[in-house]
Amino acid sequence: MTSVHECHRQALEEIAARAHLPRVVRAARMLGIEPEHPPVVLRSALRAAGGPYAESVLALGPRPDQVVAVGCWLTPPEAGGSAFPVRAGSLGWLTVTPITVDPVAATAARLEGTRSRLVRYHRGLRATVRVEGPKDLRGCAVAFAKVFSDHRGAARHAVAARLAVASDSGLVGFRVPTPARYDAQRFVLWQLGVAGNPATVQLKGPDAPRLARTMGAALASLHASGLDASHRITATTQLARAERNVAEAVRLVPGLHDGLMRLLDVVAGADAGTRPPVAIHGSPDPSQWLLGPGLRPGLLDFDRFSLGMPEIDLACFLVEMEAIERHLATDSASQALLDGYRSRGGEVDAGELRRQTTLRRIGKVVRAARALRVDGDHRAARVLAAAESAPVPVFDAVTKVGCS
Repeated sequence: MTSVHECHRQALEEIAARAHLPRVVRAARMLGIEPEHPPVVLRSALRAAGGPYAESVLALGPRPDQVVAVGCWLTPPEAGGSAFPVRAGSLGWLTVTPITVDPVAATAARLEGTRSRLVRYHRGLRATVRVEGPKDLRGCAVAFAKVFSDHRGAARHAVAARLAVASDSGLVGFRVPTPARYDAQRFVLWQLGVAGNPATVQLKGPDAPRLARTMGAALASLHASGLDASHRITATTQLARAERNVAEAVRLVPGLHDGLMRLLDVVAGADAGTRPPVAIHGSPDPSQWLLGPGLRPGLLDFDRFSLGMPEIDLACFLVEMEAIERHLATDSASQALLDGYRSRGGEVDAGELRRQTTLRRIGKVVRAARALRVDGDHRAARVLAAAESAPVPVFDAVTKVGCS
């Protein structure tokens, strides 16, 4: 069967060439948005059926009120609402909509300070804004505001407070964002920043093994902390989510079906074990860590803080490190992470680690299939082939390894 990418190849080539962006900028100006810089893609995705065949979120300036959502349609979209329709040649039709029609983004745009920059945005769910001189926090130079669609921010604030205490006391071996306040009227969680530089840069250098070992030990301290969480990640919920995502990927690229089914079989056939869950970060990939001379590592974004198997965190780091180590002469950083983990008494279940790394690799295939790229279907096939041929980690020879 033909992939969605093949059906829209010409349109995707125009999108890749940025040929549609002048139309987007003109439409934004008609909506009262004056661009401050050329469009920057914050998010984008290809869709399998119904509605626009492609969607993206483009920043025309740093502030939330300078960001627009763009949809690509084969036929003229229905009139009405805040969307500005534009004819776009072989692309069909474009709709350009200010993201501030979303109450989350509207609140983010109303945050007062000397300067603000939208860092992250998930339509209808949450937005993160970096605010300099925030009016809500007197005397504060820079803060990060997480805007939610409901009172989930209150629970996140409580988690952030517990983590800050655990970090200050040394219970966990990393620094965390300091919770400043929760605005219950506007569903805004205010946090202070964390000093340091992104770990992704330093993990490409000669000091990578030492740094990874430190991060492994820090993760072990979290898993051994005894902290509680209201949400729990189970093998059942993980498999169900993977199945839903795989179904969408196969609708986009039917040729992925057999390989993804084989990976799902690995996940479904593995023994999830009966160990009690522990506190986990949920997504501690290298981009979430901050490092600096003389500083304990900093760890960001505890939005997925949960109870679950520790191998969930380890797999996230290891699989994302593969992209970094592919360009290096050694994979010693990944091994060092596990050595550091064991040094704090962390126990690794090899079967569960294989299960979790397989889930992570499925996620990478799905993201590649969703990507708004001319070669998205071919790239997804390559990512799938790499996932199927990924070697079993050297430490898999032992079922469980602990620190004696």
